[in-house]
Amino acid sequence: GDRVKALFKAPFNGRMLVTVEGGEVLSHHWLEVKKRTATMDIELDEKHLPNAYITATLFKPHTMATDLPLTAAHGLANIQVKDESKRLPVSI
Repeated sequence: GDRVKALFKAPFNGRMLVTVEGGEVLSHHWLEVKKRTATMDIELDEKHLPNAYITATLFKPHTMATDLPLTAAHGLANIQVKDESKRLPVSI
């Protein structure tokens, strides 16, 4: 039931494909990157246990004139998801 606010800092403006993945793609979203940043809220639940990954692929519009040779940019981040009710107490 927790929420994650993801902040994406990009090398250029464009359209970004964001996926949230575990053992499979759990969700995907398209974001518009303006002023080289974008944000997205992700609601976590049991399917995100024990961790999830956010991947982002940013595509540069063809109409944009720039000195950067990049036409796409990629990123990946890990989210550790914990459920304390499933944690086993260990004592020695």
